[in-house]
Amino acid sequence: MHCSPSPAHASFRFITALRLHHSFPAGVESGSEEEMTAAARRWRYTIRGYKDVVSEENERACKASIGEICAVVIKRAETGIKAVKEETRMEREEWYRKMLGAVRFLWLEELSVGEAMLKELIA
Repeated sequence: MHCSPSPAHASFRFITALRLHHSFPAGVESGSEEEMTAAARRWRYTIRGYKDVVSEENERACKASIGEICAVVIKRAETGIKAVKEETRMEREEWYRKMLGAVRFLWLEELSVGEAMLKELIA
């Protein structure tokens, strides 16, 4: 997931993988060989640029997955930021304080990306 260039967006590879994942039913073994071949063909058509989307249902499922992933990223970043704030050795050692600042910055960046992606998804 990326914040820049604006607007926030998922990478081509990420979208490609999600579209493939959502091209097949949860119980893959329940589909016939013809259904599986047709699903793979529809996915390949989007990769090759013949179609913009696999299907509307597939796009909805991909967006839902991205939303779930963003929620996990945001929660994890908030937990990381809180842990850095609660670190007590911060006052003692300058190098340690600087490293915590760098770690905090990384958590803030992850939070920012997750929130931007979620905002863009909702828009």
